[in-house]
Amino acid sequence: MLVVAGCDCGDGNLNPVPDQDAGVSGRCTTNDDCATGEVCTAGACVSLDQCGPDQPCPDPEQTCIDGDRGYRICVYTRCESDDECQTLTCDPDLVPACVGGGCQCGVPCQGGCPFGQGCCIPTDTCQDLPAECMDLTCPPGQFVSVTSTGAWSAQACEVLGETCQCERLPPLPEGDIGLYSALEHDGQGYVMTAYNLTYGDLMFGVVQGDGQVAWEFVDGVPTSTTPDDITGDIDGPRRGNGAPGPDVGLYTDVVAAADGTPHVVYQDRDQGALKYARLTPQGWQTHTVDGANIGDTGRYAAVALDAQERPVVAYLSYKEDVGGRRVSTLRLAVATSATPGAPGDWGRRDLETLDLTGLSCAERCNVNEVCLRSTDRCVVPDDEQACSPRCEAREACVNATCEPVRSLPTFMGLPRARGLWPSAALLPDGGLLVAYHDRVDMSLKVARISGPDLLQGALTITTIEGTGGPTGAGEETGLYPSLVVTPGGEIHLAYVNATRQTLRYRNLNAQLATVVVEDVESGLGQGSGPDGELIGADAALVVDGSGRVRVAYQNATLGDLRYARRDGADTWTLITLAGDEPTYQGTYGFYTDQVLNRQGTEPMVSTYRYFLSAEQGPRNGVSVFSPP
Repeated sequence: MLVVAGCDCGDGNLNPVPDQDAGVSGRCTTNDDCATGEVCTAGACVSLDQCGPDQPCPDPEQTCIDGDRGYRICVYTRCESDDECQTLTCDPDLVPACVGGGCQCGVPCQGGCPFGQGCCIPTDTCQDLPAECMDLTCPPGQFVSVTSTGAWSAQACEVLGETCQCERLPPLPEGDIGLYSALEHDGQGYVMTAYNLTYGDLMFGVVQGDGQVAWEFVDGVPTSTTPDDITGDIDGPRRGNGAPGPDVGLYTDVVAAADGTPHVVYQDRDQGALKYARLTPQGWQTHTVDGANIGDTGRYAAVALDAQERPVVAYLSYKEDVGGRRVSTLRLAVATSATPGAPGDWGRRDLETLDLTGLSCAERCNVNEVCLRSTDRCVVPDDEQACSPRCEAREACVNATCEPVRSLPTFMGLPRARGLWPSAALLPDGGLLVAYHDRVDMSLKVARISGPDLLQGALTITTIEGTGGPTGAGEETGLYPSLVVTPGGEIHLAYVNATRQTLRYRNLNAQLATVVVEDVESGLGQGSGPDGELIGADAALVVDGSGRVRVAYQNATLGDLRYARRDGADTWTLITLAGDEPTYQGTYGFYTDQVLNRQGTEPMVSTYRYFLSAEQGPRNGVSVFSPP
């Protein structure tokens, strides 16, 4: 099952405030004082249920289920085996199959059978080949023919002749592509990067004239060539390799140089590291920039090019271990040339750091760690087999000893950090602005670095909006910021004020003082529910050649892709680009991005769509739109 709530934002409530009249079971100091399914927040035990009989899930394709730790969560139901897909109707030469967590019509026998066997399509089983075929050995990516005339009849499940030959395996499915997607114009057309959920790979794509995307695999494909791993056509997706490789490609972003060369940044989930890829005449070159095995580094990566076309990356390093102390840091990585090829070709600078020492285990421990009750330390446990007898509930095997541990929530919300969703833009004088959300103060901030030396230039941090969040004196604001600096130096910002459930626009002067602030669209009072609608997630702003501000964003309550165009002072034209079709076609607005062509005349919007209930199986993936 894949748990998703309103883009890549963790929990759907953003920052829940304890309700003293409901869901409270007494005063508390830690999560251990609360019942199963509750968490200690501001001295009160608050239910972690995301849904219930009176609280439906925000997406109609989500289901409310019991979570692993006793509270209810909203999930997109994913299949785990072919047996769950038997209600699907397929063409005669295809069979219902669970592919990438969704039911769809796929090739029988998972694309081939072991040596010495052929595939029987009606039963979707492998059966022994006749003796005449046993000595035939096929190269990787091919198999003994099971459909050729005079050989094996896949429908009759018997040999009709004595002729055997090798045929290419069917190509592997391309996969579920589009999470963490980013859009760019390379001077010739629109290109994209995205995460492949099926395989855990980084993808690069070229947007075609019909709106389809021609994808290629950049990183994550294993290099093995054994028959067990090559389960598809070697000229097809992943070169036929169906084996799992490194889990890479999350939090991806792309920028193109003047000659069209794409520079790509993304996270290696396995290593908790920031990686970089560049397309060269010899193919894609990749390397790690920062963070291997020190924490959860590379979140929310945003890349720009300076005047010398050197890549500059802003990103969050979360739960980083610094001498035994956990911190989260908004960091800048600056390449020393336009063609970096190794970790040593980057300089790094911390912009704002939060010490996590005094926070709960849930805020400090990584997903592969447990929290020792005796010391509150986060440690990686041993394999369960290292302790005999096996440890009891709320214990973990550490150094071959069963140690009491504190319970950690299965479903975590947004990181406790100063530096969520950084959006970076170069200034005409060579300086840099980075807009981001401060999760501690619940505010919108902008870091300004004087150029041209971004590693040594003066750093100032300005709070643009917000002074403390819902439990402080101010509002929860500055979520999903999108920053643009025009060639003339105008500074434009779009972001979400969560307290007001509003998408907000600001125009700043060179001193970062507000010139214009306007509410683009508010969700309060909209819809039939008492809480209105969640407006503005994944905002993506551009300013076209005529100076018109354009913003694409999500209505997370309805699952719509929305679009706003500023046609005058405090005058916004609002439309829905996708999601309001008379017949349900999926939930839109996830990982929304928007760019202009090089002339600034043609905007293009990309988004990821969830459509798990399509008749022929899931139709998740990227959609692109040319807004008016």
